[in-house]
Amino acid sequence: MKNTLHKLWNIQNLAKTTDGEMVNIEDAEQCFNAVSTDSRTVNSGSLYIAIAGDNFDGHDFIESAYQNGAILALVSTVSDCAISQIKVADTRLALASFASWYRQNSQLKKLLAVTGSNGKTTCKNLISFMLSNYYKPEKVMATPGNFNNDLGVPRTLLGLKQQHEFAVVEMGANHLHEIDYLSRIAQPDVALITIAAEAHLEGFGSLAGIIITKGEIMNGLAKGSPIVLNADSPGFDTWLKMAAERELKVLSFGKSKQADFSLFNFEQAKEHLAFEFSYQDKTFPVKLSMLGEHNAMNALASLVVCFAAGCQLEKLIPSLVNFDLEQDGDKGRLQQSKLPNGQLIDDSYNANPSSVKAGIDVLVSIAQHPLLCIGAMAEIGEKSLQEHANIARYAKQKGVKFLLSYGNDAKEMPNHFGKQAFWFASHKELADKAISLIKDDLVDSCLVKGSRSAQMEKVVAEIKLKLRKS
Repeated sequence: MKNTLHKLWNIQNLAKTTDGEMVNIEDAEQCFNAVSTDSRTVNSGSLYIAIAGDNFDGHDFIESAYQNGAILALVSTVSDCAISQIKVADTRLALASFASWYRQNSQLKKLLAVTGSNGKTTCKNLISFMLSNYYKPEKVMATPGNFNNDLGVPRTLLGLKQQHEFAVVEMGANHLHEIDYLSRIAQPDVALITIAAEAHLEGFGSLAGIIITKGEIMNGLAKGSPIVLNADSPGFDTWLKMAAERELKVLSFGKSKQADFSLFNFEQAKEHLAFEFSYQDKTFPVKLSMLGEHNAMNALASLVVCFAAGCQLEKLIPSLVNFDLEQDGDKGRLQQSKLPNGQLIDDSYNANPSSVKAGIDVLVSIAQHPLLCIGAMAEIGEKSLQEHANIARYAKQKGVKFLLSYGNDAKEMPNHFGKQAFWFASHKELADKAISLIKDDLVDSCLVKGSRSAQMEKVVAEIKLKLRKS
């Protein structure tokens, strides 16, 4: 995380904002030029933050960071190492405090925050893409990769540079109150909740817990700030009450005619989608190279966020036709490759019941003989076997011809799908069966989907490799 605002990144400011004790400090005005929580990535002049995790303790690597060029360490236990140190009660909280202070002293005009059970990263990339086209790319910063948790959001904020006027910050959670914490750190000017769905149920306990946690993104907004809400999502009424209590300005989107921005006339072609939406008695057509009605909703949500940040809809919409999922970092999210008679759809990045159903809807909309390759969905809790059974029945009902499953919790899915469904103990076995079905023309298009832990990208890679060689 290289930084050009060196005057803010100094020992004195770090100690003051974290309520830290300076140890072995000779020059409190000394600046550091980068921040790292990994001693292996430390460069000359860096601040090294020692984080204690479940399987490691960053304090064990302070000497290594020092040898690699770090000039300062943020610690909760003072080290015998000769490096200058700032001792705090909790280095995670100290990192967040410093990042929040730094964000408030940056040159930002707007910070736009995104959360939700599905669509966070796609919306983040869409918003960043549109703002970069509307203004200039160098004025826009977005969360890199999946830096959306209690370490990732502060590190994202510390990536702000002098030229940045807009920041798009993704916020994820797998337990209660995590979004509240992240929002208070980032203090957004505009916030979006994409949707609430049954994801990470082990950490939230119920859909109601998810709805409240996502709604807590409002806690970092100032009175009068815009909050963009999905009018079709479970929890919409709860969010409206939360917004009213905080005196926020609600901008709603969805297929509902009551939404401020109402989506209609959705059309799906093999390689693009089109839809229209209405706002204040005006109708706007949109076309972009994506798949799925849920991505039409993501695009609309992103347009509303940019509008809330001061952009004109008429100038935003034309740029969407050039948005490319893979180019903009959305690997494993409904990306298409050609098969002999159809499409291979790689949606392997992650999965929960609602996103799998959305993926199936896309598959059956473009295929005559659809194949679903499904890896087990993780973090669903006690309902896991039931949810996998529901997905199998949903796929059958929607017209999926073959179902191939992988993972312990997906083992019973063939029993609920019926004939032409099989479970496999390895990625290779599943991929080999998929390739056989494709080569025999029993299927034309294939969707590969699963949670990160299922590693279904291995199936995608195997299918591509074998078909390329044949």
